[in-house]
Amino acid sequence: MRSTNEKLEQQTEKLREVDDTLESMDEELNRASALLFDFIRRLYTDKIIIAFTCLIFVGILGIVIYASVSKNDPFSVPDEAQPPQDVVNQAQGVVDASEGSGEEGPTL
Repeated sequence: MRSTNEKLEQQTEKLREVDDTLESMDEELNRASALLFDFIRRLYTDKIIIAFTCLIFVGILGIVIYASVSKNDPFSVPDEAQPPQDVVNQAQGVVDASEGSGEEGPTL
C-alpha cells in the first residue's frame, strides 16, 4: 500500500511540474505574441511613411519636370499680387546703398 501511495504522490508532483511548465510557456507565448504584434504595427507604420515620402518625391519631381517642359512661365506671380514698382525701386535703392557702404540696410 505504501508503494502505491508513493507512486501516486510522485505522479501528482510530476503533474504539478508539467502544469507549471505549461503556465510559464503560455506566459512566454503571450509576451511573444504581443511583441510580434508590435513589430508588425511598426512595420506597417514604416511602410506608410515610406509611401508618403515617395509620393512627395514624385510630386516634387513632377513639378520640376512640368516647370522645365512648360513653354510659358507656369509659376509667374500675377500682376495683382506683385508690389508696386516704386516700392520695388525704393527697396532696390536701399539694398544697393547698403552694399556700397558695407552697412546692412533695413530688412523688408
